[in-house]
Amino acid sequence: MNRCPLEIVAEILCLACTDGGATGCSLSLVSRAMSAVSNPFRFQSIALSGVRQI
Repeated sequence: MNRCPLEIVAEILCLACTDGGATGCSLSLVSRAMSAVSNPFRFQSIALSGVRQI
């Protein structure tokens, strides 16, 4: 992350976090820095697997 501009990282995270939340959750566990950068995109996509979760 030190060599890549924050705007590029943000765009990558925006595209990566569209799988129902799994990638956003995983990225938040990598490091505190990655958690801070990925947090705005973490819940842009969620998956519900039943009526009870609505």
